[in-house]
Amino acid sequence: MWLLDKWRENPGNPIAEATQCRQQAVLFDFSFMSRTRLSGVGAQQLVNNFVSRDVSDIPESRVTYCVRLDHQGYVTSDLTVW
Repeated sequence: MWLLDKWRENPGNPIAEATQCRQQAVLFDFSFMSRTRLSGVGAQQLVNNFVSRDVSDIPESRVTYCVRLDHQGYVTSDLTVW
């Protein structure tokens, strides 16, 4: 409960949020985020070039968590590939 209280005092603190995700239950609402649909020749390679993992083996109707890295290897954003 201490961590939840600390998070409520300072929402947006990435360390507190990540710790809460790992140690407690969390709920994510993806409805406010941007979405893009890609299809056709080269779509899969475009996604592979954008995220830090190979998405070619993701089965249809599955969701996979990915991150986008900058040129130094730092995470710039996280996203899901559907």
